[in-house]
Amino acid sequence: MPVLDFQTHQDAPAGTRPYGVAVGDVNNDGKPDVAFTLITSALVSVQLGNGDGTFGAASTYSVGSNPKFVEIADFNGDGNADLAVGGGTGSTQYVSILLGNGDGTLQSAVNFAVGTGPFYMAVGDLNADGKRDIVTGNYTGGTSSVLLNASHY
Repeated sequence: MPVLDFQTHQDAPAGTRPYGVAVGDVNNDGKPDVAFTLITSALVSVQLGNGDGTFGAASTYSVGSNPKFVEIADFNGDGNADLAVGGGTGSTQYVSILLGNGDGTLQSAVNFAVGTGPFYMAVGDLNADGKRDIVTGNYTGGTSSVLLNASHY
């Protein structure tokens, strides 16, 4: 039976109060990149991977307040990785979509409302139409919110 083991962890800067994290290829170079929500600053941070387990400097993008979670997927069918970031406070609960340009940069966030207290999110094709949809678990409201992708591609 194989033995499970990991090397000693290596810490790297991730921004102020990193909370959620996702891994995906944001710049189409075949190397994994990382995205972090920065929960106290209304930002998401992207660090491009070097392919050896290390990452470059962070680029940050504005999203709604109190961002908790992030997912990386192609939401508009252009072959580039996009980000979905969710969170909120008070009466403003959201999922922000930041479309990727394919070079590691992102476009400005477009916000979509969800139920009260989104705490986590998953991405998948929920209605078998070939498009990536989003579902949030809304801790405070005791509900889930389903965002079916209505993009035309």
